[in-house]
Amino acid sequence: MNFPRRLLITAIIALQALTSMAIGRGFGSDLSSAEGVLQQHLDSLSLATTASDSIDIIYGMFDMLPPDRRPAMGHELYRLIKAEEGYEGALGVLRLLTLIYKDNSEALNAIIHEMRGMPESDELQESILFARIYLAANQARGESPESLREKITALITVDQNHISDHYERLLHMFTVCMYVREMTHGPLLAENLRYLNRELRHRPLSTYAIRRQYADMKAQIFTENDEAADAVEADRELLAVINGMDSEYRARERRHLALHWFRYRAYTRMLRNFDAISDEEARRYYAELNALADSLPEVRAVYNSFRYPDIFYLLKTGNHAAALPLLKKALTTESDISRRRFLLRQLIDAARQTGDDALALASVTEYNPLLENYIQQKIKESEQEITVSHNLASVRKQALENELEMRREKGHRRNIALICSAIALALALAALIQLNIMINRCRHTESQLRNTNSHLTQRRNILKNSTDEMLQAVNEAEKAQRDKTTFIRYISSTISLSLSSIMEYAHKIINASDQDETCRRILHRFAEVIEDNSEHLRRSARHLKALSHGEEFRQNGGKETFKPDSDK
Repeated sequence: MNFPRRLLITAIIALQALTSMAIGRGFGSDLSSAEGVLQQHLDSLSLATTASDSIDIIYGMFDMLPPDRRPAMGHELYRLIKAEEGYEGALGVLRLLTLIYKDNSEALNAIIHEMRGMPESDELQESILFARIYLAANQARGESPESLREKITALITVDQNHISDHYERLLHMFTVCMYVREMTHGPLLAENLRYLNRELRHRPLSTYAIRRQYADMKAQIFTENDEAADAVEADRELLAVINGMDSEYRARERRHLALHWFRYRAYTRMLRNFDAISDEEARRYYAELNALADSLPEVRAVYNSFRYPDIFYLLKTGNHAAALPLLKKALTTESDISRRRFLLRQLIDAARQTGDDALALASVTEYNPLLENYIQQKIKESEQEITVSHNLASVRKQALENELEMRREKGHRRNIALICSAIALALALAALIQLNIMINRCRHTESQLRNTNSHLTQRRNILKNSTDEMLQAVNEAEKAQRDKTTFIRYISSTISLSLSSIMEYAHKIINASDQDETCRRILHRFAEVIEDNSEHLRRSARHLKALSHGEEFRQNGGKETFKPDSDK
């Protein structure tokens, strides 16, 4: 996509106005080369056809401008990148503007407000945190000693574990360090630095800005406390961060001048803590520092103003005679008591090494009151720490008393709860005993029911067997009845048939007339007997026949008689 010509023309006009006012003031003896480089950038910018080319050129020009002209250029660069690359590229420029405006709280608030309007991301949260840390540092510098102590007490007594948001917890820790740093560089600051270091290691950050800021702050604090080994380690960490940032910028063919200043400070501090580095490291850092100063006129100007790297390198290599005049010159301009103490101590040592007893005596004479002032300053810092510790103890004592009272209240409630629990337990135990009795009774009842059921089952089985036997007997009886009936019918029919024949012959005998009287009487009597008995057999046959039909006997005068249903 072609870069908007209107934005490009605006950028060129703004840059020309900026550079025309700035070139002569920012580069000293390198004026002609600076003008040539800037002119080349302007010519390249007028020929640029893509957004990426134009933005890269403007980045290059941004690094060439002097510090007082970079803010306006940074605003222009932000507008261009936001229009072309979106929020991701714009966040990087806002972090650059944060460094430019790090001492301006109003501008920092405006930058934070601008950041809050961007889409949510880890980089955004880290960028906001980066700006808020500088804002906290500005607020700390404006506090009075009494207010500073009160705010430090309030900050330290906050339980950081209750701050759920990781970035807010980091801000709180940085704010504590910023406020404590304004009061003391003693153990209280070292302790909070350790807390902050653990938090940063617990959750690594995606951007370099905060890590660079922390490493630089840590290295400066350790240097001022004469903790050379820790200071060198912090500066090595800072250089690693700077190298990572520089690699990212170079991959996009851009530069970031602030990185060179961080690198300059890191190299200078390492040479200042020369007791903690090797001779080879000292040579390498000194060579890289001079190469950096030769490539950037601004760095060279600062370098030449103080010549601290030269002093520290000469002291490290044992060239005390060459270091003496530089130490004297540095002491004429240095006002910070901590740095003056260090320089005077090195001057005394160099004078002794060179055999200049007069200079050594004069330096000791100057060093003693300075050391006394330094000790008084440290005592004052210690008193401030003691005051803060006392305030912390008071706050924590009150917190402990509140906690104790709360625990007593909890203990009272707990005792009531225990009593209620004991009563409830007794009731539960009684209920449990009652329930146990009921369960035992139920079990006993269940056992009885089981025995009864077993007995009933046995009785049922017996009754079932008896029923089966009765049914079998009934069947057998019915069969016997059928057999009896058949037999009776058969006997009855046989008897009846035989009797009919007998009676027929008896009648014939009785009715025979051709016989004599005596014979006839005998036959008649015989026939009567036969007839009577035949009749009796007939009745018996009828009786049997009736029985075969199921008729019942009935009592008649003590005799069993049978009443047939017919006379057939």
